[in-house]
Amino acid sequence: MSELDPCQVVTKDIQNDASPDDILALLTAGNQRFRYNNMASRKHSDDVVATAGGQAPLAVVLACMDSRVGPEVIFDAGVGDIFSIRVAGNIVSSEALGSMEYGCGVAGSKVVIVIGHTRCGAVNATIDLMGKDAVGETGLGNIASVTGPIGRAVEQETSESDDRSSQNEDFSIRVTELNVLQTIKDIREKSSVIDKLASGDDFKIVGAVYDVRNGEVRFL
Repeated sequence: MSELDPCQVVTKDIQNDASPDDILALLTAGNQRFRYNNMASRKHSDDVVATAGGQAPLAVVLACMDSRVGPEVIFDAGVGDIFSIRVAGNIVSSEALGSMEYGCGVAGSKVVIVIGHTRCGAVNATIDLMGKDAVGETGLGNIASVTGPIGRAVEQETSESDDRSSQNEDFSIRVTELNVLQTIKDIREKSSVIDKLASGDDFKIVGAVYDVRNGEVRFL
């Protein structure tokens, strides 16, 4: 199809006609606009009215809850463009999986993006809590539900043997990337719906990392 118009409200026909590559190109262009302060001109009140009767989002984005990483903002997306799921460390829970399955299997989204980010508090806390009692160290009764899954990515990063602390930003970024890839693996292993879609030609699940220093989304 022709290039997607970032200012056009997504309809079911647009969703049906768009390929995963079309959608990723749209979001990549949106991130470029965001980075260079050239956001698309939209009439949000008109978009609210246009989507009141239904929605046909193009993508599901699983992102960290970090206040700097709002998917609609960093991708310069409009009302009705994406489903947004957010949790510390962009890990996947059964609730997130159920939401994702609905977004893709019922509502028709053709892309899933799992996006981590640099200087992630959840990742860095996990790095520094490795081998320790996370609850005892922090006093946060449920923190292990976040640090536990991310800890697998810390263990997978084996290239650094000397400075395995959050102060080593290169190490932290590599753990962030591995955590994104592990989340994608978890999604496909735990959801037969998403795995079947991702095995076809008209659907993609991709990883990305957002840089909080310059606003760039880098796909893995």
